[in-house]
Amino acid sequence: MVTASGVSVVSDVATLTVNAKPTYTITAVVAPEGAGNVKVNDGGTSATVVESSEVTLTATANSGYRFVGWMENGQQVSADATYTFTANSNHTLTAKFEQVYTITVSPVEGGTATADKATAAAGETVTLTTTSESGYYFVEWKVVPDNLSIQENQFTMPAE
Repeated sequence: MVTASGVSVVSDVATLTVNAKPTYTITAVVAPEGAGNVKVNDGGTSATVVESSEVTLTATANSGYRFVGWMENGQQVSADATYTFTANSNHTLTAKFEQVYTITVSPVEGGTATADKATAAAGETVTLTTTSESGYYFVEWKVVPDNLSIQENQFTMPAE
């Protein structure tokens, strides 16, 4: 019993237990190296977070690359460059990028020529389209360099 200014206070012993939530390490890596940049929660490439907290990963492709998806343990978990999930364990996620090559179609007098995409990764099919003006007709595609075969107005993008 404690007495102060004529007031008596009785106190029992109390135990305070604090149950802290576990923390986890979230790491983001880039593949192939140099293809882009990643951030964990708008910071660096790694962060320590409290269990059940929201984690946002952001991937940005460097010139000549495009983002393919977020991978974890060999499985794609998202195709979005910005991926948000709830922390429930340690995670290492890989931002997978692929190199893309520029497609340039230069028409000549008497018509137009286009490709269905401006860039493509090796192995992708590219479709070409021509439109001839009145009095002209399409003869052939000329490829520079000439190591590419166009059949039925399509070709498979080489790794160059």
